[in-house]
Amino acid sequence: MDSILNWIGGKSNSCKKIVELMPEHFCYVEAFCGACWILLEKPISKSECINDVNGELINLWRVIQKQSEEFKEREKYEMYSRELFEEYYRDFYNGSHSKMTNLERAFRFFCMIKEAYASKFGNVWGYGQSRNQANAFFNEFKLIDIVAERLKHVQIENRDFQKVIDGFDSETTLFMFDPPYIKADVDTQYFKALGANNIIGFNLSDHQRLYKAITNLKGKFILTIDNDPFIRERYCTGSQGSRGFWWIDNTVFYSSADKDNRRHVTELIITNYDTNEVIKQNKLKLLKEEEKRLSGNTKSLLDY
Repeated sequence: MDSILNWIGGKSNSCKKIVELMPEHFCYVEAFCGACWILLEKPISKSECINDVNGELINLWRVIQKQSEEFKEREKYEMYSRELFEEYYRDFYNGSHSKMTNLERAFRFFCMIKEAYASKFGNVWGYGQSRNQANAFFNEFKLIDIVAERLKHVQIENRDFQKVIDGFDSETTLFMFDPPYIKADVDTQYFKALGANNIIGFNLSDHQRLYKAITNLKGKFILTIDNDPFIRERYCTGSQGSRGFWWIDNTVFYSSADKDNRRHVTELIITNYDTNEVIKQNKLKLLKEEEKRLSGNTKSLLDY
């Protein structure tokens, strides 16, 4: 299932691979949910939580979860317009935005991202001759019902990652950590645009806090992060598993509206369990399910 949102560091290219690495679990928690690509890709768990420290982002997901019909109704009165787009940003920066209803805030925040050039918050209005931007924008609303249904029973938090870990950690919990990357420019307009009440970057001390929290987890985790010496020194030294961490070099394609900025980059997927064993177990599970389906029996030959 595709996300309705574009977000810095979104996992649209890696979500399928990440889901394949997931072990069995009862509770699933995304501490930095962003555009929720991984949640929307994975099977439903018994208990699920998404979290992000960005209040505008979380307000959007809550509105989609509980007010999807009103959100779609609001779209009927919208135009793909530079003037409206610029008005939304003026209201955001002058404080008017924060005084609006949750529904109106969510709808405007959605427009401010989706209509921006390259779908980056704070960019200029996006338009072009080679692509009908208005059609692309309004087509996103066709996915609202599907996303709302997936979010129906998901717990949604707006807290610091440490508090979420403290509240959900257990031996049957799987945490997904996708924090802002080390090389992310925290002084860019993108991060500044999110305001003092949302996020102003994620610095090295925050990454150190995350590292300390991860080393004391009862549950399992998957961490996606850039291939940086700061990260390798903490998680990727010695042989695989020798210090309780396993890692995979994951090559991803960075798409961009700027053709000169499109490139392949190696990132890291880090876990506290052997992903090779999980892949084997998941393949065996799929094989058993296929045998049951073909034979019509409740048991696979592999169960005997």
